[in-house]
Amino acid sequence: MFAALLLGACHGGGAIESARIEGGVAPVLDARLRLAPSADVLAALDRGVPLVLRIEVEARSAGPMLRTERRIELRFLPLAGRYAWTDLDSGTVRTFARRPLLLAALDRVRLPLDPAFAELPAGTRCRVRLALDVDALPAPLRLPALFSPRWRLAPPDYAWTVGA
Repeated sequence: MFAALLLGACHGGGAIESARIEGGVAPVLDARLRLAPSADVLAALDRGVPLVLRIEVEARSAGPMLRTERRIELRFLPLAGRYAWTDLDSGTVRTFARRPLLLAALDRVRLPLDPAFAELPAGTRCRVRLALDVDALPAPLRLPALFSPRWRLAPPDYAWTVGA
């Protein structure tokens, strides 16, 4: 069903189904995404255009607001005939034999966060935002990506309260 959604979508979109921050020595964002890239976005990916997803995480409590951004690059490697997912902040690379496997890996995203997110007090309000980084696209695609709904890949923000 997920593959049919992806292949049949004429406009991009999707949803952030859930998100949480796992604290401890090395805090991690654990998010479940349901993305539905448009045919235009998928065609660009298949032609080797790197797509960079920006994931912003915010936490607000009585103290100062914490904010960080993580970036994931999705790319087709034509010489290898494989798709790659690269965490641009840590350098971690995962490769996939087919595009549906790459996109299915977005169902559950686990990304390391700054140590400041380690111990969030109960009642902290958190928010996750996901968007396609238009500025990272090649110049000829930036203008269409800014104005065409087919390039929208920004599901509604996901918000929750720690300890709720």
